[in-house]
Amino acid sequence: MEATVFIIVGVMALVLATIHNHFAKKKRILHFLTERYGQKPEERKYDLDEIKILWKELDEKKEGIDEITWNDLDMDDVFRRINACNSSLGEQVLYRCIRRSPFDYHPSEEMDNFKETSEGRRQDGGNLEFLEKQVSFFAGNSQVRQRIQTELFGFGKRKGNYYVPMFLNNLDSFRLKTAWVYACLHLLLLTVFFIALLLQSMFSYSLLGIVFLVNLCVYTFMKSKYEVHLDSIACMNRIAQMCIDFTNFDGNGMFCRLEPYKKLAKKIKKSAMFMNERYQQSYTADFMEMCAIYLIGAFLLDFIFFNRMIRLMEKNRECIWEMFFAVGRIDMAVAIASYRESLPVWCIPEISRGSGIDYREVYNPLLSHPVCNDFRLETNCMITGSNASGKSTFMKSVAVNEILAFSIHTCSAKHAVIPKMEVYTSMAVRDDLLAGESYFVKEIKSLRRIVRKLEETGKALVVIDEILRGTNSRERIAASAAILKYLEERNCMVIVASHDMELAKMLQVHAYRNYYFCEKETKGRIEFDYKIHEGICMQTNAIKLLEHFEFPQDMIKDAYAVLCGYQ
Repeated sequence: MEATVFIIVGVMALVLATIHNHFAKKKRILHFLTERYGQKPEERKYDLDEIKILWKELDEKKEGIDEITWNDLDMDDVFRRINACNSSLGEQVLYRCIRRSPFDYHPSEEMDNFKETSEGRRQDGGNLEFLEKQVSFFAGNSQVRQRIQTELFGFGKRKGNYYVPMFLNNLDSFRLKTAWVYACLHLLLLTVFFIALLLQSMFSYSLLGIVFLVNLCVYTFMKSKYEVHLDSIACMNRIAQMCIDFTNFDGNGMFCRLEPYKKLAKKIKKSAMFMNERYQQSYTADFMEMCAIYLIGAFLLDFIFFNRMIRLMEKNRECIWEMFFAVGRIDMAVAIASYRESLPVWCIPEISRGSGIDYREVYNPLLSHPVCNDFRLETNCMITGSNASGKSTFMKSVAVNEILAFSIHTCSAKHAVIPKMEVYTSMAVRDDLLAGESYFVKEIKSLRRIVRKLEETGKALVVIDEILRGTNSRERIAASAAILKYLEERNCMVIVASHDMELAKMLQVHAYRNYYFCEKETKGRIEFDYKIHEGICMQTNAIKLLEHFEFPQDMIKDAYAVLCGYQ
């Protein structure tokens, strides 16, 4: 009797400990998510190739921010700065959304494999407006946001999750081609099994053994081809579960885009139930569990259910994509709300129908302690200034905020009025030793791509840093002036930086306003204020910087002597 009581008490203690651990774990996760919200995302190792899979599957060969512009503006780092997503879905949707800016995001219209349905367009029409509603809702409703974050955190960022877009985009190739054979072998084993039960003869048992071994061999041989996709099936199962859970939240209409897919989500859950269990069993190290896997495997139910799941997904592929994007955009909206909270100053941009831009206290979001600038421009402009005075950082601020305005509806500025423009840059040009191309050739190619793009596209923002610095002064000024005059006649706004005072004066007669950055020398030290001023900078600081960084005095004297000789 005492032993029985002891066992019962032990079992109850184990159950209570399990329940306590479950709630303690949820509490730790909630605390972690709460602490992280509104903070700069923690630095971690990124595999951007995995995050890019969604964009590569759907958009790599389409219009969007090209590779040169993306790299010039350090957009990988900008993405990392914004990325507070809790799931791989959110990360992939956020990356794609920024990469495709300023193109509105309409899943149904952007997938060549699918029909363009009026329902699909309606679902994602006016995405910036709806995105803003979601971001504002999550920013102001912490309880719902935390429940959402917890669900998304559970989905997580497992390596296999990132390959779901590739899986969805290639369902045809994943379907098992000889499904009828597995169905026949399954029925044959069942038939022989019942015959053996009825006859209970040596012949029937022998036949059962032979059929069982044949099926087991087929299962063992095909298992590797099937199991490689279990990760993606398990991910779809979790996405379907999130779709069901989110529609049950009191979200004031923020989850309405998931409502049409709730019925489909339940079908996916039902179809994936058996496979999800098998997925979990496949990671067990228990000997009896492994025996059970092969025993059940001999009935080939894995392949039958897998093919059934693939057919369901093929039939509803467009809806599944919509579900994928809807869940991903919820995670993205929470990340944007957190990003805004982490910024010293931010604003929702006003979309202008005009051609000018107007910023108040604009800065680059990558800077921890930024210096803000006011900047209003109706036409093109040239920026001159000393080395290291802030020209490049400022130009990147303007270009990055143009991209973020039409992707995450957020600018790192106190006030922003901007038109919708595509962005093209030529800034961080480097030699390409493998291709045998010099700096100047690379720069020429970079500028040529912009000229060609302007012949195809609408309004564009063109940002050029140190135009044609890879050649001699005389030809540089002549060629630069010709290029900039050509761009002046195109449907674009040009922001160009140069050290050439002569070029700046030459372009004054054209539609180029002059701005500059400079430094002050106080007590033998160079100090930069990183503020933009109107006009042309007439001072230089290359030799002063040699002094500032304590180069040998003889070298500095020689530099001044050569400079005096030129003057």
